[in-house]
Amino acid sequence: MTLSGWYNRTSRQGRINVQVTNTLMAPLSKTYLCYALTETGKRYNAPNGEQVFGQVFRKYFANRSDSLWRGDTITIGAGATLNRGVNFSVRDTFNADSCQLVVFVQKDSIISTYNKEVIQCSKIWVRTLPSGVEISPVVEPATGVWLSAAEPTPFKDQTRISFSLPQEGPVSLSVYNLLGARVRTLVSGTKPAGSHSAVWDGRDNRGARVPGGVYFFELKTPYKTLTTRTVVVR
Repeated sequence: MTLSGWYNRTSRQGRINVQVTNTLMAPLSKTYLCYALTETGKRYNAPNGEQVFGQVFRKYFANRSDSLWRGDTITIGAGATLNRGVNFSVRDTFNADSCQLVVFVQKDSIISTYNKEVIQCSKIWVRTLPSGVEISPVVEPATGVWLSAAEPTPFKDQTRISFSLPQEGPVSLSVYNLLGARVRTLVSGTKPAGSHSAVWDGRDNRGARVPGGVYFFELKTPYKTLTTRTVVVR
C-alpha cells in the first residue's frame, strides 16, 4: 500500500491517494478500504476512569455517506493494483501537526463480536504531505529525488513539470484526478541521473481534453514517491 496526497494548511483541506496491490494468488472481495484521522498527544479517559496520554481517533472519511463506517467497497483481482482516494479536512480544534491519516484494508468477515480482520494498514503524518500550493518544489533530502511545481498553474493549454534523480533507474510520472484515477502517463521507463521534464497538454491517455479542476502529478521512483498538484482551467 502506497500513500500520497496534499494538505493545504490555510484551508485545512487535503487529499489522500492510495495505491493498493493484491499480492495474493486469489482476488480480494467483500473488502473495504477505510480512512481515518488520528491525533497524538491527547488525553482521554480509559475504561477504568484513569486519564491516558496517547493517540486518539478523530474522524472517519469516505467517498459515500452510506459507507462512512465501513469505508469504500473494493474488489482487487489477484496481482492487480487499485488506485483510490478521498478528500479530508482537519478541524480547527485539532492540531494538524500531531495528526496522522490511517488507511487500512479490512475484510467483511467477523472474527469476534467487535473485530474484523485488517489485511493491510499504512499511515502518514499530515504535516509531511505537500502543501497543495504550487509555489515551491517537493524535495526528499534523504534520497535526492526532486519534483518541481507545475509551471504555469493554473493552466489552460499546457504546463511543464520537472524532476531530478540521484542515479539511473526506473521512474514513472503520471497524472491523477481527484478520485485517484490515472488519467495520463507522462513518463514511464528507465531514466539516467539528473534533471528531466515533461509537458502535459491537459489531455488523457486517449487524447481527450480533461474537465477543468484539480489534478495531481505523482512521481514514482525506487527511492521515493512524491506528489504535487495543478489546476486545469476550462
